[in-house]
Amino acid sequence: MSSGQPQPSQQGEPIRLTPEQLERFRQQTAEEIEQLSDLLRQLRVANNKFVDSKHSVELMGKDKEGVRFFRSSSSIQQQ
Repeated sequence: MSSGQPQPSQQGEPIRLTPEQLERFRQQTAEEIEQLSDLLRQLRVANNKFVDSKHSVELMGKDKEGVRFFRSSSSIQQQ
């Protein structure tokens, strides 16, 4: 095991890790969990912004006196 990598095992046999390899695996797993947790937080923030924006657009659509917009091929124009 001089390469620092776990040795392949026979099918059905557990992989044997040195304490150093096990610690590296634990650290890598902890880092990946932290990265995924951060990405999940960012996704939740983006989702909340989307929901807020969607709600605002829905409210604008219900406003009878509000200005309606339509999209042309060159820009957004007021009706």
